[in-house]
Amino acid sequence: MDQNPQPASRRGIDWERAQTLLQSERAAFISRNPRSGALAQRAGRHLMFGVPLHWMNDWGTPFALQMVQASGAQLLDADGHCLSDFCLGDTGAMFGHSPTAVARAVARQVAHGITAMLASEDATVVGELLSERFGLPYWQFAMTASDANRFVLRWLRAASGRRKLIVFNGCYHGTVDDVFVTAPWTMSSSIWRVAGRRSAPACWARCTTLRRTPWCWSSTTSRRWRRHSARVTSPACWPSRP
Repeated sequence: MDQNPQPASRRGIDWERAQTLLQSERAAFISRNPRSGALAQRAGRHLMFGVPLHWMNDWGTPFALQMVQASGAQLLDADGHCLSDFCLGDTGAMFGHSPTAVARAVARQVAHGITAMLASEDATVVGELLSERFGLPYWQFAMTASDANRFVLRWLRAASGRRKLIVFNGCYHGTVDDVFVTAPWTMSSSIWRVAGRRSAPACWARCTTLRRTPWCWSSTTSRRWRRHSARVTSPACWPSRP
């Protein structure tokens, strides 16, 4: 019997060779992007994790690439590489970076004020167009996907009177406290991990997300939904928001 069984994710893989390839790729990345590396090091003196937003450092690279400009579906990084962009601002640039009509409209509005904490006719027009396009009468604006999730959860809880959520384990749902609970991948385990630490669910008093399930709508998910549906306000899915 194997005294040191490999995790399922490593079976069939020459792990030492994989690590050698990883180190080779990391060295090539550093050599190919000296300007980005210098800027990342400079940013680390004052920015947490060396990036404006922590998840920008989640890539498997030695440091985050630094962007100079973007147009259409392409990025130009600090070292002069033109890259095809498959992220597109996490849907913020779904129709391409800096479309001409949008750039002109934004430039025109900047000259008339950027923010004043007041409503405007433009907001009313946007609401009317959204209602016409999607058939829903009421709309609320959000500046981030995290805020959109918070708003939706607040409305769902108010409407349903239910507090709990079903969250797909390991998926990202923004900076929403209620989804910051993860569990080991062994579904039978009763040990939860909160912010990377082995922990009893002490945060449950604040985070009423008590049900987590593997990604995809599996038989496990279906069973949990049937068992807890009377208390669950919504499943939280990514990329589909709850």
